[in-house]
Amino acid sequence: MSTLSFDTYTREIERYTPFCMELSEELFYQQSETVLKVIQQSTSINDRWRLAFENIESLLEAAKFTLIEKRDFCLQMNTLYQQEFDNNKNLWIHLNNKFKEKKDWFEKPLDNPEESKKKLNALQYSIFNTLRSHTDQDEFKSARTSLLSSYIHMFINRLFMSDQRLHELAVYHFMVGYYKMQIGKQKKRITYEPDKLYKSHLREELITIL
Repeated sequence: MSTLSFDTYTREIERYTPFCMELSEELFYQQSETVLKVIQQSTSINDRWRLAFENIESLLEAAKFTLIEKRDFCLQMNTLYQQEFDNNKNLWIHLNNKFKEKKDWFEKPLDNPEESKKKLNALQYSIFNTLRSHTDQDEFKSARTSLLSSYIHMFINRLFMSDQRLHELAVYHFMVGYYKMQIGKQKKRITYEPDKLYKSHLREELITIL
């Protein structure tokens, strides 16, 4: 520890809204507990990236984003961070290569206690349901995006001890790739199923004729 400072905690009510402030504080506590459990079990950067991925995915689910909306949100955030890093081409290539190496483990959840996940998920759903009940449609969409980016940013700050903004860029970059991959799979299923049904029907007709 290099420095120690004391300060007075001031609620950021404008940032987290008056009706979601207490829920946000509870969320930060639960997130901190989750981070502590993971870093006590493992110091692997991969496990931290995966925990960040799981956290963002659960938040976007609680916000009731579609797959397309998840991709678009992460793409928007990724673009902002790329600008911060001067759209570094070498960094972009490096992150692409990292995603290709690790894309399989995005679908393998970490060994987190189920009870801990349930608490976090329930809390996250409660936040966005509360927000929805206190705002009109346009206000809700704007506030939802703001809360999501803040919650994710704070979680990354807890999870990584240094270069947090670089890790935040990396995680968003990986998630854009993951959601693009999922959208591609979804499109293939939609294309494949009608074709499969047609071939099955055609086969039945041929059997009848023969």
